[in-house]
Amino acid sequence: MTGQAQVSVDEALLQCISHAESILSILTATQWRLYGPRTPATAIQEQLSRLVTEIMPSCGAILKTIQNAKCHVHRLPVELLANIIYPPQHLVFKWPLSMLTSSLNGSGYVDSVERYGLLRQVCRRWKSIVDARPEQAIVFTARGSRDPATRYRSVKSFLGRSATFPLDIVTADSTSLGAIAAVSGRLRRLQIICDVGLPGDFLFFDKPVPLLECLDIRPGHNYDDGPSILPELFSLQAPRLYRLKLGCFLEWQPAQFSTLTHLHVEGLLGDEGNNSISPLLGLLRHNPALQVVNLIALDTWLDQLVETHEPVPRDEVIYPTQLRHLYLSDCTVHQVQYLFRHLHLPPGVSLAIVELRGAGEADVFEMFTARGDSFENLQGLHSLATSAIGFNGCPLSIGTGPCGSLLVGSHELAEENAISSAASSPFSGTIREVWLDHEEYDFREDGPTFPDFPALEKLVLSNCHIYVFQEILRHLTIEPLAGGSEPSAHPPIRCRNLRTIFISDEADSDTSQFKAVLYHLLAMVESRHAYGCPIRHIRLHCLHQDIVKPMIKILQQYVDTVEVDVEVLLMEIPVNLGEDSAIPWPRWNFE
Repeated sequence: MTGQAQVSVDEALLQCISHAESILSILTATQWRLYGPRTPATAIQEQLSRLVTEIMPSCGAILKTIQNAKCHVHRLPVELLANIIYPPQHLVFKWPLSMLTSSLNGSGYVDSVERYGLLRQVCRRWKSIVDARPEQAIVFTARGSRDPATRYRSVKSFLGRSATFPLDIVTADSTSLGAIAAVSGRLRRLQIICDVGLPGDFLFFDKPVPLLECLDIRPGHNYDDGPSILPELFSLQAPRLYRLKLGCFLEWQPAQFSTLTHLHVEGLLGDEGNNSISPLLGLLRHNPALQVVNLIALDTWLDQLVETHEPVPRDEVIYPTQLRHLYLSDCTVHQVQYLFRHLHLPPGVSLAIVELRGAGEADVFEMFTARGDSFENLQGLHSLATSAIGFNGCPLSIGTGPCGSLLVGSHELAEENAISSAASSPFSGTIREVWLDHEEYDFREDGPTFPDFPALEKLVLSNCHIYVFQEILRHLTIEPLAGGSEPSAHPPIRCRNLRTIFISDEADSDTSQFKAVLYHLLAMVESRHAYGCPIRHIRLHCLHQDIVKPMIKILQQYVDTVEVDVEVLLMEIPVNLGEDSAIPWPRWNFE
């Protein structure tokens, strides 16, 4: 206000309140209820319209802003308030977003487009804060809650707010694909979860994507039409793309992806499997820098009982020298065997095969015996563990060694003695540690027995069935030869190098039953001491201390150290499978 003293907000408000009360008093004193359509038109009508549509709303907005300024939340510093109402996107979203398991409307996920619009409508102060942070308009989810035309305009406007910043986009709405493709030059991460079963839905993405690093395309339809075919994308120009996730796609052009380090491919469980596995092998072959590979449900490309004995030419075998983690899920033994005819694992790879199914008569470890030369990562495997409860209730066998590690999970492991199966594998001769957890194997006379691991030094039995405790100890006891044997003959000694036994029984087993376990233990250590292959260390952890303590002195006659009430040390196992893996590498402590 030039030439006049600046009026304070409080003084202006007092004047406004006084004028408003005066106006209200004047209006209520008139017969305004009789004012209607039949009243003769006057020049005042035009000015009244301006008062109602322009002046009063503007005054109301200013007064509302002044009133909101007194809210407690607005006393916070602008930077802090901005982070509260519109926090940095890397704190809200963790890439990649797992939206495949949610409904198509994005239930449970924040829609950044709608959220952006709602925040700008709260008050002018919030609108100014949101508009001042274009870098916050980077990640969003689009769930298609409006009509397509309105939705397209909203998404286009929202993307325009991000100025020149790289874009991390998640969409569950095909109507927004055109607007997204228009800014493809700024795409850094793109995740599409929507009904994109036809190649035509991807025609928008025909421009190069020089910044794209991560691509995740998984149709959200109900798969009634089966797997789809992925067309060429981005004019085959995505030089920085290193993470790729494909779900329910039958074919693609492998050559359009050649810079990948992380690959996740998911087929359709229960598919016919009459298709070619060439596209999948082509992805592995055209990306020599792959470090993490997840393959799920090979039914889309391979029959569940696929078999072939034709040799694979050496120059066609894939040897991913940079591979660190390979995760296979929902596959059959036959499919895995077929895959490893074409794939050779180098040292240093952590291999996980879970939800192994359809094994039938095939042994779950047969694949390692049949294709032993394909698993350099299993050379020198020194630790083997099995658990009947496993990860998500699936029985597991886990192996670790200097060259890599192995995890095999299958519900069919509960029907066989996994330890006996492992004994016939090519790495059985190097196993130095065996861990059995929650095992309930049936050690019948004609059934499986505890095998002979020639290099075994340490055996851990944790929370097994009482009968398992007794039978394993019985199998490790050296039995004298029959009377008709030659004097110089020696009885067979199973696990000759075994020196440490750890028995942990945290269940409330019957006292008499656990006492029988201790007598089997005593017979075992006594026999092995007599034949020159003594047990050096025994550790016991159970709830029956009263019956254990009297046995300590007796055991010490044959054993160097006997420890009681010692907690089970967890076996060291890789914690996770990779940065982008939705399924973690199971810990030995499954709780």
